[in-house]
Amino acid sequence: MKYISMFVTVLVVGLGFIVLNADQASAGVPMPCNIVIEKVEEPDTGRLFDFEVEGNFAPNFSLGDGDSENVGLDIDETIEIIEDIPEGYTLEIECVEGSTNCGSDFFEPCLAIQELEDGTGVVVECLDDDEGSCTFTNTLAIEPAQVPTLSEWGLISMAGVLGIIGFMVIRRRKATA
Repeated sequence: MKYISMFVTVLVVGLGFIVLNADQASAGVPMPCNIVIEKVEEPDTGRLFDFEVEGNFAPNFSLGDGDSENVGLDIDETIEIIEDIPEGYTLEIECVEGSTNCGSDFFEPCLAIQELEDGTGVVVECLDDDEGSCTFTNTLAIEPAQVPTLSEWGLISMAGVLGIIGFMVIRRRKATA
């Protein structure tokens, strides 16, 4: 029994060390590439927007209006950063790729950013030390209120019906008097 508990303790400590080192790759240790994700909400309702990071050890995160998150990448690593767009919102993404040149004859940023085809996020590729940023702007789609109205003929008809009803009420009052 003593050896089983010792084995379990060593196993738990060993796995904890491995997981801790994997998290340090994106959280505590500076990475060669860094992308800053900024959030803008119009109008600001105080809502948090959820982001999913696929392709590295960086945890998923949530941002509100004015918040930002740094995501680190290793060289030759590609990740996707995807926003879960809430119902009633539209999303616009504006990115600034890296400023370091990794091309030979023409400028090719060392941190390349491409928007996903469905418009829900970006793909980020780190070729060498560089930095970039993306601003995710969510706009609340306010639908115009439906106001019931009458056409010209509807107004004429309504005035005629009210006139007839008024005439009938006046006749009844005279008859009873």
